[in-house]
Amino acid sequence: MAQLVGWNHLFLIYLEMLDKIILGTAGLVKDYSPTNLTVDSFLSIWVDSIKHNVRYVDTAFAYDKNNSLLDKLPIQISNVNTKIELGGEKNYKEQLNNFFDLYGYPLNILYVHDFTIENFNCFIENLDYLTFLRESGFIKKLGVSIYTIEELNLLMSQPNFYISEIDVLQIPYNIFDRRFEPYLSEIKALGKEIHVRSIFLRGSLFNSDLSPSKVKSKIDDFNKKLNNKKLSLIHHTIKFISNNENIDHIILGINSHSEWSDLINSFNVSTVDLDYDNFIVNDSIINIKKW
Repeated sequence: MAQLVGWNHLFLIYLEMLDKIILGTAGLVKDYSPTNLTVDSFLSIWVDSIKHNVRYVDTAFAYDKNNSLLDKLPIQISNVNTKIELGGEKNYKEQLNNFFDLYGYPLNILYVHDFTIENFNCFIENLDYLTFLRESGFIKKLGVSIYTIEELNLLMSQPNFYISEIDVLQIPYNIFDRRFEPYLSEIKALGKEIHVRSIFLRGSLFNSDLSPSKVKSKIDDFNKKLNNKKLSLIHHTIKFISNNENIDHIILGINSHSEWSDLINSFNVSTVDLDYDNFIVNDSIINIKKW
């Protein structure tokens, strides 16, 4: 009986961790992924992930310019999160109108992407329209995707306090990049959802040669410790993040079906507590936009 109770407990932890996962699609874009993930390969992963309680997909107009993924994806649009860019020559309102005409609504989350200081005024100028989309039921939630603390300060500065206008904040967060950690409880206290991305540093955890030297040395040290103890890289990475009670969802960029299988199998592997503070990279180079 004790063994059965223990198994049930582990199974509940397994479901809780998977419930936090949002399946990312950046692997479809060469600029974001070292692999050549195809739409059909992603669909195969998605069909399997549904069986394991994964309910949401994270995409972007920049990832899926021809909508080839959404055309084939067997999913309600209300389970899709997508990103737009307000700046540049693109008419994002026209893009959104075409999107809603093709796929309907409500979209689960609409993120304002590439939220740089240069584009902040553009965000303010379009805020009325973005909140109109939410109030009119075209989107369920309005989010912002940021990369730096400076961008967070723009959102949280008084007197305007623009963070009050959004529902979701998406940030980079992983064992090596914990710049936003001191702010998470304050953001949660404001009633905002926190979604994290870049948990594998664009695949660098699997191939440290993809990262700058200051990051590579930390990754190699981390992998060495895991290998010596025969521990799962994927499971320890996700476990570290999911244990943070302030984080609501983890955007998991899977580049192949074998990576997805490794994730599922990793829950059968024993874990140990590591001193994760030893792996923090306290350098601006940890911002993957600089790579």
